[in-house]
Amino acid sequence: MRVNACCGLFSTVSPSARTGITLMNMRHSLLEITGVLLAFVLCGTALHGNNGSPIDVQKTRPTSLTVSVVPAWSGSSGRGISMAVNTIDTFYVLLTNVSTQAQTAFQTSNSWGYYAVSLELRTGDGRVVTITKKPTGFTRNVPSTFGIPPGEQMVYPIKLDDGWEASSPLPIADEEPVDVTVKAVYQVKPTPESDRQNVWTGRVESAEYRFKFRHWSAVGSKR
Repeated sequence: MRVNACCGLFSTVSPSARTGITLMNMRHSLLEITGVLLAFVLCGTALHGNNGSPIDVQKTRPTSLTVSVVPAWSGSSGRGISMAVNTIDTFYVLLTNVSTQAQTAFQTSNSWGYYAVSLELRTGDGRVVTITKKPTGFTRNVPSTFGIPPGEQMVYPIKLDDGWEASSPLPIADEEPVDVTVKAVYQVKPTPESDRQNVWTGRVESAEYRFKFRHWSAVGSKR
């Protein structure tokens, strides 16, 4: 038996007791190390996913709707759309319900749905031009809706006439079309009306389409 003096107090510690204390300290240290390692593993999984690759949370979030574009013309010369004050060319933006539940969208006859569809056009020099509906008034603005069953679509006929505007100048292509990349965007922000009628809200983008683009200036732009 050994007598130890510490801070004026005497204690007797047997060899077996010292062994037990040492084992307890080792277990405590191992638990602390395990906890730290587990925290690092969980943090890494949250940031990088199970395979260690970065995850874009916004891109991987499931969506109930998808967007696609049907061009105004398609043939051996290519596929394309046009824009002019009085254009007669019509193309289509398709909003498809890819979920197993019916989805609700605002109709375009009211301000909640009128501005829902926009376009992003990338020109040959790399500029991205946003094309949106011009502001307009509504004599009777009622938040009417359109139901989209699972697997079905809501179709938006688009004529890029004087009811639309571009965020920056577009290339003039009245004689020969130019190559552009086009993406359709469907976006509806939450409002009291969307909450009351259970309307889908959010933002979804189509794939990028390589189109031929015809664009007439305001003068002599009837097409």
